Amino acid sequence: MARRSRVLLFAALLAIAVVVLVLLGLFPQELLRNFIEKRLQSGLGAGSSIKQLHVVPGRLRTDVEDVVIQGPTYRLRVPRGRVVLAPGFLWGQALSFVSVELESPTLDVTPSKEAGPAAAVKQAVVIHHITVTGGSIVYHFGPKEQLTFDGLSMRGAVGEGVLDVAATGGAWQRANTVALGPISGRLRVSSRLDIAIDTLKADALHSHVEVAGTLGRVGAIDPDLRVQARIDLRDLRELGLDADVSGRVTAAGRLSGTGEALTLDAKVQGGQLRISSVPVDDLNAHLVHKGGLDGRSDLSLRAALLGGRTEGEVRLRGNQTDADLKFSGIDVARLRQAGIDVAWPQSGRLGGTLRASGDWRSSLRVNATVETAGAAAGDMSVQARLDAAGSVAMRTRAVDLAFELKLDGTRPASARRISPRRAGRTACGRRRSRPPWAARWPSRPPPAGSRCPSPGASSTPAAR
Repeated sequence: MARRSRVLLFAALLAIAVVVLVLLGLFPQELLRNFIEKRLQSGLGAGSSIKQLHVVPGRLRTDVEDVVIQGPTYRLRVPRGRVVLAPGFLWGQALSFVSVELESPTLDVTPSKEAGPAAAVKQAVVIHHITVTGGSIVYHFGPKEQLTFDGLSMRGAVGEGVLDVAATGGAWQRANTVALGPISGRLRVSSRLDIAIDTLKADALHSHVEVAGTLGRVGAIDPDLRVQARIDLRDLRELGLDADVSGRVTAAGRLSGTGEALTLDAKVQGGQLRISSVPVDDLNAHLVHKGGLDGRSDLSLRAALLGGRTEGEVRLRGNQTDADLKFSGIDVARLRQAGIDVAWPQSGRLGGTLRASGDWRSSLRVNATVETAGAAAGDMSVQARLDAAGSVAMRTRAVDLAFELKLDGTRPASARRISPRRAGRTACGRRRSRPPWAARWPSRPPPAGSRCPSPGASSTPAAR
């Protein structure tokens, strides 16, 4: 009887010891590692793996190292982390965690046209509390273009509640790398990893952007965002747009899609700008851009400049430009202040039209009409119309224009003349200059009865 009691006591002590060891995690854990790894593979991607883990079953806490979560379009690498499993994780209901702590994780996203939204996650993910420190996100647009966010931190929840995010900076790496400043925002991430942005603020160079809306699903980004931005036009040079512009504009609109399906529809406003060294007092424009950075842009604009106004349409297809503009009330004195030396009139205003097409980085083919009126010698009232055609190099400001100038002068009545005298003159020629702004016309008009060739005709004599 005594021996039987000793055996039962020993068995009880052994059972208690086993339970304690199990609760402390002091047992071979390869079976648990395989179980957790298979749960991750079935829920997030077949390429997922865990190199090392240590489980404390009494607290359902798991310390992990070298974790890889591999989906069809994304790869998450975690050097070190700690998770507390929720009971639902073990019963197969969901990938449910009480808490998750990740140190220095890196998320690489490579979008694919073949992968649909359902490919991102196969099972619900619920994290009641998540903390991320020292992370990074790399979004690969193509072989030579990617968007990187560094110094990433997160705190909040996934599948419920909100997630506060921040990054110390980053870069848009392409032909011209653009540095990104601090980023902060608040997201809502569903149990299927769909991302909604309550607010997200970012700085890039001298500009500031705020967005809100839906971003799509992890690994299947398809944004539909409301955008507000304050843009310093100097930053366009960092994007490879070697345009002579300065000043600040504000933009508000909607951004949707990615790649060739990207669409930006925005209203743009600005004041105190300089475009090709010409001061612009006020600008209102409607921009519709489709495709990538070198995609298609259509711009409708109204602007106040040089004491007058201009309006029209500008269409960009990569570097190719087509523009149709009308201008009126341009002050001759302000033209001269801007460095555009108009030989005549000494004062007054100009109006007309401008059509331009070609590669704005090299040379544009232009057709222009300018009309003005003013006083000439002898108090003669003169009306002038200039029709010009040729090419303009935007970067060097060199022009090669053929022109036709029509003058209609009226001398006022005086005591010596009973009726006014009218005179009509036509002059034509060709102008080549650098810079192009000091126009000088042929000193002699064509013979009486002759006609000027159309602007741009090669037979027009050169006037220098």
